[in-house]
Amino acid sequence: MRPDVTRATLCLGGTFSSLLLVDAFELGYAMGLIVGEGSFTGDRHQPSLELKVHRRDLQSLAPLQRILGGRVFGPYSHGGRNLYAYMLRGRELKNALPILQEHLPGSWKRVQFDAWRSKYATFFDRPQPSRELLDRVQRLLPSRPR
Repeated sequence: MRPDVTRATLCLGGTFSSLLLVDAFELGYAMGLIVGEGSFTGDRHQPSLELKVHRRDLQSLAPLQRILGGRVFGPYSHGGRNLYAYMLRGRELKNALPILQEHLPGSWKRVQFDAWRSKYATFFDRPQPSRELLDRVQRLLPSRPR
């Protein structure tokens, strides 16, 4: 039996917002996939973690999505290549940052991660709005017809 890794995500105020039990093999697989295929990138405003895999390898993204979140887009056909794209950004990326920080192994990808983390420090260090504030803003916005 493989050991498990427990992850707790803390929200503002120090209360537990989620608890996820992660299989250690699945976590190692996800980190290896990031080291081998991942790209720490972003635009001027928001960082992202992106991976592209051949369309026959779609199932390889399942552990990544389960552990970190994110979305899979595709399939795409471009220049004779058929692929799916995985993207992790926004709140899910912020929530996944402690997992990446703790479990991404020493490698050139780790060096890239540390540089990317520094480049987007203003995004990562920005406090997240409280649930109460988000609820107040939602009440102020006009409801959209469906």
